[in-house]
Amino acid sequence: MRRFVHQLVDRLRDPQARLSRNRNFSLFASPSGERALRVHRHLRSLEHDLARHRDEAELRVEERTGGVRLVVEIASLRLVRTALLSDDEVVLVADGDGPLAEALLPYVRRARPA
Repeated sequence: MRRFVHQLVDRLRDPQARLSRNRNFSLFASPSGERALRVHRHLRSLEHDLARHRDEAELRVEERTGGVRLVVEIASLRLVRTALLSDDEVVLVADGDGPLAEALLPYVRRARPA
């Protein structure tokens, strides 16, 4: 993920930063801005699913080249959701809080070389 996209996603995920998509239309109209919005929405959706079904959701994390594979199972909904996250996305999520961040902490060291 390019540095600009990473920074923009990080800013979008910060609850203290009021980054309005309408006020910054030109920023989000670029291909990099569109990519940042897509990544942000994807990560937010995963976190929302896990937070909403925290008690019944089963989360498996599998390492793969260049990132991780997440499998979220919610038995009451008969739902199995699979998501592939790049190493950069793993770092972005792990910097937050919640069950997804906790699950990805062991993979951050590999994603963020010393």
